[in-house]
Amino acid sequence: MKWLFNLGAECRQNLLSGSFYTQLAAAEHPDDVRGWVRQLYYQSSDFTAALAMRYTICRDFRYQSCFAQHATEEVDHASLRLDWMYKHEFLLPGEKPTSITCGTCGSKITNT
Repeated sequence: MKWLFNLGAECRQNLLSGSFYTQLAAAEHPDDVRGWVRQLYYQSSDFTAALAMRYTICRDFRYQSCFAQHATEEVDHASLRLDWMYKHEFLLPGEKPTSITCGTCGSKITNT
């Protein structure tokens, strides 16, 4: 079993040394990460559906419960992410995470 823990540690180190975590560690101001914070919201909001779909198409019953359990753990992550975005002022009060700011005129466009 030690080989599995070693493999997990190696994978973790590879992730932490990747561009996402290096940019995150180098961030000194919220504007340094503002560009991809909204993308994290979309990932949070779609991830539960992706896990549910993975559960549905999984043909090996031994793993189905893992996907189902993981999906139930992820259900509130999009709303938690949204609260976090407001708390840290990545969104203005009342602003929707799906709104877009026009780079030319600065006006807000909101997707529903």
